[in-house]
Amino acid sequence: QTINLDEIVPVSFVTHFHASTGRPRKHPLYPMIKALLIQRIFSIPTDTLLIIFLKYSQELRDFCGFRVVPDASKFTRFKQDFLMDLQSMFDHLVDITEPICQRIDSNLASMSIFDTSGIEAWVTENNPKYANR
Repeated sequence: QTINLDEIVPVSFVTHFHASTGRPRKHPLYPMIKALLIQRIFSIPTDTLLIIFLKYSQELRDFCGFRVVPDASKFTRFKQDFLMDLQSMFDHLVDITEPICQRIDSNLASMSIFDTSGIEAWVTENNPKYANR
């Protein structure tokens, strides 16, 4: 109820996603984004594990808005095809959250923290050369 994706997702991302592909998309934009947000919030390390969570949790499927859980190749293709759009979305999210952090505590908001625990090699997950395999 608190997260308004219309406010976070840039119009350019929505336009790019809905550009004509010659056939309708099976999985809508916002459910895919919500699934990736869930993956980051709960530190789910792989798309495969995310898919397992989605398959066994009706609540997560309902939250995301999936009738059918996408397979690993759909998540991989989504991240590859919309990499720059996802980057712009997270850049925009920083623009939204920075003023909030400043209002809460400007001293703490001025600190820079770099969390290396989330750094992953940029290799497609279902690639046999995946770094964590």
